[in-house]
This record gives sequence, C-alpha cells and structure tokens, in this order.
Amino acid sequence: MAARAWLIPITTTFLLAGCGISMPELGSLGGDGSRGIFAAQPDSSAAATRAENMEISTEVPEVGARETGQRRGIARANCASDDGLETGYENALEDLRIKVANDGADYLRVRGSGDIESRGFCDENYYRIDGVGFRTDVANARSADGNTASGADSLTARLEELEALRERDLITEEEYDRLRERVMNEPY
Repeated sequence: MAARAWLIPITTTFLLAGCGISMPELGSLGGDGSRGIFAAQPDSSAAATRAENMEISTEVPEVGARETGQRRGIARANCASDDGLETGYENALEDLRIKVANDGADYLRVRGSGDIESRGFCDENYYRIDGVGFRTDVANARSADGNTASGADSLTARLEELEALRERDLITEEEYDRLRERVMNEPY
C-alpha cells in the first residue's frame, strides 16, 4: 500500500519531466526573433520582388485592379512601450506585405481608420494589422493593350493576361497555375 502511494507521484514526475525535455523552444519553430514564429517568407523570387516594390496605401486602387485576398500580418511586440509598438507595426506590416505578395498582389490596402501608421492593434504581445491585396498590373496591361472592361471580362482575355504575365516572368509557374485555376472556377 505504501509503495502505491509513492509510485503514482514519482511516475507522474518522471513523465512530466520527460515531456518537458522533448518540447522545442519557441524560437526554433521558424521565423526570426524580431518578427516571431508567424513570420511569412516569400514563396518565390517574383513574390519577393513584388513585396519589395509593393505600393502601400489606405485607399482602394484604380478601377480594374483585381483583389487577391485579405490577409493579416502578425509580429511580436512589446505593447507597453512606444518603441515596441513601432517595431511591432513595422514587422507586422512586413509580414502582411509578404503574405499578399505571395498571393500575387503588387498593391496593399491597409484596413482600418486614421493614418496608416496608427492602423492595426497590439494585444498579448503581438501586433496585428489587416489588409487587402490587389493586382494592379493586370489593369495596367489591359489599358496599355487598349482592351475595354467588357473585353477583359471574357474568359479568353483573362487567360491571355495570365499567359502574358507568365511570359514576362512577373508570375511564377506555380502562381500561374493557381491563378488560372481561380479564373477557370470564377463565374462570369
């Protein structure tokens, strides 16, 4: 009886100690220390170029730009200090920029109200900022070719636009396949 009383606490202690040893450090899960474990990386060199040259605004882009999707940038931040908030904002914006570039965007609309620097929020030591990506070079290519909006709505015209972007190495083969699939599945 006395052995059973000692066996359960000792077994539990060894079990918990063993689990604690096998758990990885949070820093080893990916990302760099400043942007945190959620840090996005460019999927390709084309995405890296788009992220680097991305136009960032609080306004919706010109007519004809295609939305690529909504994303959230997340970064570690010290929410209790001004420097921590500023660093968190910059890192979360960089994370957001990379995420929308991976979706094929070259224009980022940061969601929220007020100045662009005041958008987003910091809670529980993470800064979060929301945005919507747009592909504007599709609209520019359309206007340069002289296509009208009604002509660009046809399936053939949209597929030709994607083909032209791929041939000019503005999108990778994987992005082309993903966007082509999206175009094929969209209703007219």
